[in-house]
Amino acid sequence: MREVFFGDGKWLELVTSNLAIFSSIFALYTGLFGEEVELIQRGVHFGFSVALIYFITGKDSAWWKRVPSLLAALVLLYSAAYIIFEYNNIMAREGELTTHEITLGVILFPLLLEASRRSIGLTLPLVSLLFVAYAYFGPFLPFGLGHRGYDIERLASHLFLSTDGIYGTPLGVSATFIFMFVLFGAFLQVSGAGEFLINLAIATTGRSRGGPAKIAVVSSAFFGTMSGSAIANASATGTFTIPLMRRVGYKPHIAASFESLASLGGQLMPPIMGSAAFVMVEFTQIAYLDIAAAALFPGLLFFFSVFVIVDLEAARNNLSGLPKSELPSVRKTLNEGWMLFVPLVTLFTLLYLGYSTFMSAFWSIPTVILVAAVKRATRLSFPQFLEALRKGGLAVTKIAVACACSGIIVGVATLTGLAVDLSNLMIELAGGSLFNLLLLTMVVSIILGMGLPTVACYILLAVLVGPALEQMGLSLLASHLFIFYFGIVSGITPPVALVSYAAAGVANTDAIKTSWAACRLGIAIYILPYAFVYVPELLLIGEWHNVVIRILLAFGSLYVFVAAIQGYLFVPLNIVHRLGFGCLAVCLLIANVWIYLPAAAIAVISVLFLRRSVGRTAERTADHSARK
Repeated sequence: MREVFFGDGKWLELVTSNLAIFSSIFALYTGLFGEEVELIQRGVHFGFSVALIYFITGKDSAWWKRVPSLLAALVLLYSAAYIIFEYNNIMAREGELTTHEITLGVILFPLLLEASRRSIGLTLPLVSLLFVAYAYFGPFLPFGLGHRGYDIERLASHLFLSTDGIYGTPLGVSATFIFMFVLFGAFLQVSGAGEFLINLAIATTGRSRGGPAKIAVVSSAFFGTMSGSAIANASATGTFTIPLMRRVGYKPHIAASFESLASLGGQLMPPIMGSAAFVMVEFTQIAYLDIAAAALFPGLLFFFSVFVIVDLEAARNNLSGLPKSELPSVRKTLNEGWMLFVPLVTLFTLLYLGYSTFMSAFWSIPTVILVAAVKRATRLSFPQFLEALRKGGLAVTKIAVACACSGIIVGVATLTGLAVDLSNLMIELAGGSLFNLLLLTMVVSIILGMGLPTVACYILLAVLVGPALEQMGLSLLASHLFIFYFGIVSGITPPVALVSYAAAGVANTDAIKTSWAACRLGIAIYILPYAFVYVPELLLIGEWHNVVIRILLAFGSLYVFVAAIQGYLFVPLNIVHRLGFGCLAVCLLIANVWIYLPAAAIAVISVLFLRRSVGRTAERTADHSARK
């Protein structure tokens, strides 16, 4: 901390840290005194966040290699200042740009693409560039995709100095909701909430069979409440859980696959949900609390399926848990850190009382500070307070870049009418069948998600694919959650499975082998989006008694489905058992009352029969041993 804030000759690190802190302070200021007008709020957020990318990526280079990065950062900071001081003149001209503004817009575009390449890879900047080319070369395009085309001046006006391009809705969400939730997560982590939640996971699950893998599942679910990044989740919790899993007998690639699955699930769990939930609020105009509520049980179902897989894998391989002597006490752990749940309770209470998402997140931050002050061990010092601001300011940079690039895509799609044309094309390819359209959407979502962060992937799919699903009669909430889920699934789907790669790196094992294992073990996540499309009660849509019945049946369905996939339930299952359990799972999940009631009875009888057969086998073994 002393090196960062008071300097030890690393002046660039000092500038970067203070810029990140100032960016966070600006966000808190707007939370306390009210948001600035859209263009200023988003312009400042864009300029500072993208400038930080250049400062961060240029700080370890030789001094002469830093010059282009520093110049780029200065231009971006200038763009923020220009919007602040020239806002009234910009508005008075009503979209007419000066030569200076056109030049600035033309310069900002490649700077944004390069910042995106440096921070999140090549895919998103290439897609953004392709969309701009589509807007410019519209008159020359074949296959019914052509349009009248737009010149450089029109594109600069639309994409640079309006709230329809770079400074569009995605960046607006990043500058408000997402930034505030990222800061909330940063304060939770600095206060020790992350360590407390991991200790709680260890204390509650560590002793059971396959305990370390269950620790990974529970701790990743907890960690997902603070971090919307599956890769960060795998890297943070995996460094602790993967060695423990290997210690009790899990193979390295299996340990890594369990961690990648658990980390992926962190993006499905409210409140942060990979930050895409806040963008979903703007695109759908559905209240955040309703989206979080709808996503709750699908998220819990996914973690339940992973938990059952872990348990059955441990049972089949006779893997034990950790010795009691190595585990913290549940009572002691809760006594030391229970108060760190208070900020989460505060957040959901404020949302329930009708406060905006932005303000609920904002007022949850001082709650963290006050609650942490109760005990000396968690009390935040001034350097720790600054560290939370710094972490928040740095953590939001990649999201801001992704949202700014996505704004270009959205801006071009709305300007040219591409979204409507593409929706009609997809419906035509699907032959008017909803199921075929869902399959097509799944493939497109997974392919796009392989190289894009969750927020960018969701935005792209929401604009280009979402309207097609809605035209086929799917509800707005179900269609957006469907593309959200499959955008996330790409994190474990070969060949570009970034979450599996991160976990494999921690386990020092083969990445492709890990990702294929994660696909097999996490097959439920490929099924769940179809489940809540055809069974909307899983999204809490419908009469309450139907919702309760369907949710309970869904848990039962997943249990027998996982047993069928694993080929084990108390005893190894033969092919007949596995096929039977698979059919039972389908009947329990989507069939009507005259089918799922008998199916549920058959499932219970089958489980009891297998369990009893284990007891008989154990008795025979004991008798045989006694005779000897």
